[in-house]
Amino acid sequence: MAPASVITRELRVPDSVEAEAAQDVVELLSGSGYARIRVVGPRTGGGPDLDEVELPPYIIDFVAGVLGEVAQGNAVTVGGVVPELTTQQAADLLRVSRPYLVKLIDDGVLPHRRVGNRRKILLDDVLDYKRRDEADRRRVLDELTREAEDLGIDY
Repeated sequence: MAPASVITRELRVPDSVEAEAAQDVVELLSGSGYARIRVVGPRTGGGPDLDEVELPPYIIDFVAGVLGEVAQGNAVTVGGVVPELTTQQAADLLRVSRPYLVKLIDDGVLPHRRVGNRRKILLDDVLDYKRRDEADRRRVLDELTREAEDLGIDY
C-alpha cells in the first residue's frame, strides 16, 4: 500500500467573512446524507468539464466538520493517515498501552505483519477491533443495567 499524502498549506485563522461562509455551507450540508456539489469556476488541467459530483456521507461529514471548525474561527489542518500503523500508533488510537496491544497481537486478536523486527497493523483491523470492543462493552453494560433493574437497585 502506498502511504497517504499529507496536505500541507499555510496555517491561518479564518476571518469573519470566511467563518460566516463556512457556517452557511455547514447548514446546507447538515444531515444531507449523499450530496451533489456543483463546481463553478474555470477548469484547469484539461480534464473533463464536470459541473456536479456526488459525495458520499463520509466525505460530507468530513467537509462539514472542517467547515464547522472554520465557522468557529479556528485554524484547521488536514493530514492523511497511513493505512498501516506501528504498534505505538495503534495503541494510541485504541487508548491502551503498547504492551497491552502487543498482547492482543500475540493472542491473535489483532492481525499484523512483520517488517524486519517491527509489527505493522492495518488501520482497518484496528478500527474493526475498536468497533467490536465498543459493542461488547455496550452489551455488558446493558446486561448489568438489566440485572440492576431486576434486583431493584437504584443507580
